[in-house]
Amino acid sequence: MIDEKYTDSELALATEKQREAYAVYLECNGNSDAAGLKLGISGRAVRRNLELLRNKIAESRSGVVVEQIDQVEEHRLKKQLAQEKRKVMELAEQKIEDERFQRFVGHLMSKPTQPPKWLYSKKKGQDRAIATAMLSDTHFDEVVQPRHINGVNAYNRTIATLRLQRFFENVLTLCKHHCGGIDIEGLVLPLGGDMVSGNIHEELAETNEAPIMDTVLYWSGQIIAGIEMLLTHFDRLYVPCVTGNHGRNHKKPKAKTRAKDSFDWLIYKLVERHFQGRSEVTFNIPLETDARWNIYSTRYHMTHGDQFKGGNGIAGIFSPIMRGHYKKMTREQSVETPYDILLMGHFHQLIDMGSVIVNGSLKGYDEWTASMNFNFEYPQQAFFLTDPKWGKTITAPVRVMSDQEDWNFNEDELEATWLQGAA
Repeated sequence: MIDEKYTDSELALATEKQREAYAVYLECNGNSDAAGLKLGISGRAVRRNLELLRNKIAESRSGVVVEQIDQVEEHRLKKQLAQEKRKVMELAEQKIEDERFQRFVGHLMSKPTQPPKWLYSKKKGQDRAIATAMLSDTHFDEVVQPRHINGVNAYNRTIATLRLQRFFENVLTLCKHHCGGIDIEGLVLPLGGDMVSGNIHEELAETNEAPIMDTVLYWSGQIIAGIEMLLTHFDRLYVPCVTGNHGRNHKKPKAKTRAKDSFDWLIYKLVERHFQGRSEVTFNIPLETDARWNIYSTRYHMTHGDQFKGGNGIAGIFSPIMRGHYKKMTREQSVETPYDILLMGHFHQLIDMGSVIVNGSLKGYDEWTASMNFNFEYPQQAFFLTDPKWGKTITAPVRVMSDQEDWNFNEDELEATWLQGAA
C-alpha cells in the first residue's frame, strides 16, 4: 500500500495513531493484517490510518512545489519589471535629449547665415593643355546593310566619308567651344589601326565596296583633307600610328614585318609623304606594334589591341584588356619605357578606365557584333585633354554620325502593316 519511506519532518505532520500504524506496518514488512493483530485492531483500520497519513504528506509536498513555482514566477516578474523600468528611463532620457536638440535647432534657425565671400582671382595667363583625338577602327569601304541588323546602323564609302568629315569638324568644335578658356597648344591625332577592313575574311573580300588598292588611295586622300582642316586651327600636330589586324595582306597574322605587310601602314606613309617638309606636322610610324610619346610629363603608349585575346562572362572585354595591360606594362618597365596611359582600339567600345582608354569605331554596329549579341554603341571616337600638371583631364566622345547619311532603309517594308490594324 505504501512503497516509499517518509522523513521525520513529514511524519511529524501525522497523528500518534497514524505514526504508530506506519511503524508497525514497516515492521511487518508491509502486511497490514499482521500489523493489525500486533496493534489489537483490524487490518482495515491499519490501512485507513496509512491512507490518511499518505494523503496528509502528499498535500504537504504539493504545497512545497507550489511555493517553489511561485518563487520562480516572482523572480521572472521582478526581472521583467526591472527591464520595463529601464525602458521607461531610456525613453525619458531620449525625450529630454530630443527637446534639447529641438531647442538647439530653433536657436540656430533664429540666427541669419553669414557665409564668407569667396572670390575668383583670374590668373595672369591662360590654362594650357594639348588635345588628343584618336581615330581608329574606321574599317573604310566595308559595307554594313541596315536590313541585316534591325536597321540600327548602315555603313559604306559615302557614309564613312560623311562620318570622317564629321569627326574632324567635331574635334574642332570640342577644342574651340567646349574647352573655352584653355589655350590648346596643339593636337595629337593617334591613328590606331584597322583603318580598312581588308580581305582577311572571305565575306569582306566579297562585300567590300572597292578593291583594296582603290581603298588605300581614296582614304589616304580623305585623311589628308582632314589633317589640312585641323592645321587651319592648330599650329602643331603630332600623328602617331599603329597598324591593326584587319589591314594585313595575309590571312594569318605575322609577327615579322607586321607593319609593312599592312595596308594601314601604306595609308599612313602616303599621308606622311603629302606633308613631307612641313614642320607643323610630325608623324611617328613605327615598324613595331606599339607607339610611344610624351605629352608634357604624361607618358602615352598606343597599341591596336588585337594582342589582347579572350574575354567572356560578366567581365566581358575587361578581362583581356586588364590582363594585356598588365603584361604590356611589365614588359615596358623591364626595358625602362614605362607608360602612364595606354590607348587602344580593336574592341569598338569607347571606354575610359583611367589608365586605359579603349576607342570606339567609326563604322559602328555591324552584322558580326549583332550576331554575337554585343551591346549597341553609336559610332564615336575618343577625345581628351592633357594638362601640364594633372595629366589626362577632360574626356569626351567625338560623335560622328551625320544627319546627311542616307541609309536607304524603310522599316515598314519589314512589317506586315495589316497586323497593326487586326481586330
